[in-house]
Amino acid sequence: LDSHDEKVRVEGKRGIIAKAFATGEAVVFDRGDQDPELGLFRALQICHSGVCYPLRAGMDLYGAVILATGAPRSPSKQHLELMRAFTSQAGIAFQNAKLYQQSRQEQDRLIHDDVEMRQKLARDLHDGPTQKISGLAMQLDYIVKLIDQNPVEAKAELEKARATAQQTAKEIRTALFILRPLSLESQ
Repeated sequence: LDSHDEKVRVEGKRGIIAKAFATGEAVVFDRGDQDPELGLFRALQICHSGVCYPLRAGMDLYGAVILATGAPRSPSKQHLELMRAFTSQAGIAFQNAKLYQQSRQEQDRLIHDDVEMRQKLARDLHDGPTQKISGLAMQLDYIVKLIDQNPVEAKAELEKARATAQQTAKEIRTALFILRPLSLESQ
């Protein structure tokens, strides 16, 4: 292909390519220059015979492979079978590349979701249990000073501190339960 041909794009909706797409089989042709889409390629205007293979894997269609020559003879059955095997493997390579790309996108999405979940957990722990534990530490400092001066009030403050500690422990258990993988729950 020359620089002009490299820029040519066809939809595969007319002529030889459309027939290959519709049948899923190779289409042997001569005179590609007379085809409504292949005729757009300068390189095919001097070709006297060729084959168009649909490039597919399973139900996925990726394009077409055009093999053409200036020789006036049609390709042999052995040559056609070899080219069919080649294009079949190329289709599988495209399918594998697509599956790999989808797998990478899913992996990236899972990593992104994991990072977001960790950031949310860090915020929740900072805003909830961490703040309560800090408050609890200050409350205990107050109780230490209060014990000698007012034991009754110190006992009441200890009860409040115990309730705060129980509530904080419950919040931490809830956060850990949410983080626990589902697979551990089923086992």
